[in-house]
Amino acid sequence: EAEIPNIKKADKIEVVNFHATQRCYSCTTLGKLSEKTVTEHFAPEIANGKIIFKSVNVELPENEKIVNLYQASGSSLYINAIKDGKNNIVQNMKVWQYISDEATFTSYLEAQLRSLL
Repeated sequence: EAEIPNIKKADKIEVVNFHATQRCYSCTTLGKLSEKTVTEHFAPEIANGKIIFKSVNVELPENEKIVNLYQASGSSLYINAIKDGKNNIVQNMKVWQYISDEATFTSYLEAQLRSLL
């Protein structure tokens, strides 16, 4: 199963951490490490709008549209490589393997995102 969309030179990349109101340690860590990786390693891309990080509570009614778009439930990390106005959404399951090793998690997610730029 693909961990990232099969796209090169995406016009825009959305990294979305979905979560419930109550989060376990691993779910909280997934959100923190994902956001930290994106904000620390992609500051120029965030500044120019190329990469967006979102943390979305799946239980809040106001998030229904984005939850449905991504078909998300519970804690998860999705990457959407938008190209020519088309969504290319993939759930990245492999990040869970690296949740206890911040350096490996960071280098893995950074490489995944760089491959889409």
